[in-house]
Formats: sequence, C-alpha cells, structure tokens
Amino acid sequence: MKTKVLMSLVVVAMLLASVGVAAAAPMAAPAQIDRPNMVVGQVKSISGATLTIARGQGPELQVVTDAQTRFLAKDNANLTLSDIQVGDSITARGQWQNGQLLARQVLLMPDRAGGMVTAINGTTLAITKLDGSALSVATTSTTKFQTKDNPNAQFSDIKVGDMIEAVGTLNGSTLTAIRVNFRTPIEKTGPFAPGKISAVNSDSLTLNIGFGRELTVNVSSSTFIVKRDGQGGQVIQLSDLTVGENVLVIGVRSSDGSSMDAKTIIAGKQGPLGNAPQGGQPRAGDAPVGPQG
Repeated sequence: MKTKVLMSLVVVAMLLASVGVAAAAPMAAPAQIDRPNMVVGQVKSISGATLTIARGQGPELQVVTDAQTRFLAKDNANLTLSDIQVGDSITARGQWQNGQLLARQVLLMPDRAGGMVTAINGTTLAITKLDGSALSVATTSTTKFQTKDNPNAQFSDIKVGDMIEAVGTLNGSTLTAIRVNFRTPIEKTGPFAPGKISAVNSDSLTLNIGFGRELTVNVSSSTFIVKRDGQGGQVIQLSDLTVGENVLVIGVRSSDGSSMDAKTIIAGKQGPLGNAPQGGQPRAGDAPVGPQG
C-alpha cells in the first residue's frame, strides 16, 4: 500500500513539473518590440540622446530621445535625460523608426529588491536575496510599510525571518526604501523540497533552497532516484547526481526542518525547478511571495 502511495506521489509530482515547465516556457517575443510602441528594460549604455536597453533574454533595443521627449519619475517632476543612469529601469513609449523607438515619454522605474530579513539594525533591514547575496534596506520616516492584510503596517511589525519586497533607490549595496511589503512565511513541514544541489556525499545531498539556506537530504538504499529526460526519465544512482543540478525531494522532514529523509528524488534539466531554486520571487505591488520556511 505504501509503495502504491509513494509511486502515486512521484507520478503527480512529475506531471505537475511537466505542466509547470510547459506553462512557463515563454513564447517567442517579437524581434523589435515588447508591446506596440513600448520598450521596457534596463539601461545598458547611454550615447548622447540614445539609450541602449537590455531586456532580459530578448535582444537589446535603442531608444532615441529628443527635445519633445518627456521624462517622468514618481518622485521627480523635473526629470531630464541627464538624470537617467546606466542600470536604471525604464519604460519608454513612442514610435518605431528604422528599428529604433523614438521616445515621446520615458518613465524612470524605482529600484526593487526582495529577500529574507536576517537582521534588524535600527531602521535598516539586512536581507538575503534569493541568490544568497546580501543587501541592506534603509528606511526613513516617510517609508510606507504594508502587508496583504494591513496597508498601514509599521516598521516594528517586521521580524527576522520575514520575506520583504522593497521599492526605492539603490546605491551600491543599500536600497533606501519608499515602500516595504512584507509577510511572515508559514514554515514548510510537508514532504516536498525543491532545491539546487550544492554538495553530493556518499549517503546524502546538500540542497540550496534559496535565500542562503541549505537542507541536508539523507539518502538510503531504498531511496528511489529518477532523472527526467526527453524520453520521460530513467532510474539513476546517488553518484549520478551533480552539483548545480535542480531536484525535487519527496520525503520526511526532521522536527527542526534542517534535514529530510528522502523517499524519492526527481532530477533533470527540465525538472520542476527550472533554472533556480523555487521559493518564489517577491511580486511587485503585493506582499512578497517567498519560500514557506
């Protein structure tokens, strides 16, 4: 009976992973535009009145400005081209001419950062981002704090371990926030643990589960390990797993949540984790969605 239940969990997990990968696969973006007459991205370089915009995996585009271009920012009614810097995020609207966007409006977007609070020093939050890097979030008397259920939250409501998303101005390793969304995650005690392998030992794995945290996965002779591939999957051994590989572990967690006895491990480049440990990146404009633990 236990074997049937376990195999059912494996099948469900693989089906969910396949559906998630298919749903997440982006459609081919137009070569020239994000939306009609709009470019959204990060300023990579500035040459005179022309901005070169990087757009993630898409091709770089050029945004041309002139005397008729209006520059806008939420906190600066007198923004000009000289205020735009390399690394800034912008939204530009205008008309396409010879493969370039002649901008009639350039909106400077505020900087954003999300992560887990690791320390609170005065009015500054020390956070660890999803990739494990550190950042300081400085708050002021005008910073607004909110949760999904409380739009009038206070700085004092934030605790170590909370997930936050801060919006403001980034300067080096410090973001001065105009708004901080936060929530206290619910500790994950369930049987599923996605992550990226950071170490492979003779009878265990170490998983990076995001935000600088690790999980020890104990592997026994009865642990079922499968690697997904184009043919559906194949049974492998612990020694076949490699550092940097994404896996989904199904098993029983320890009482303190620091380790898991693995019943099943599902691995593969097209596995349930995509290209990074799951845990959820905080969403703009809402209480951040972080790992449940």
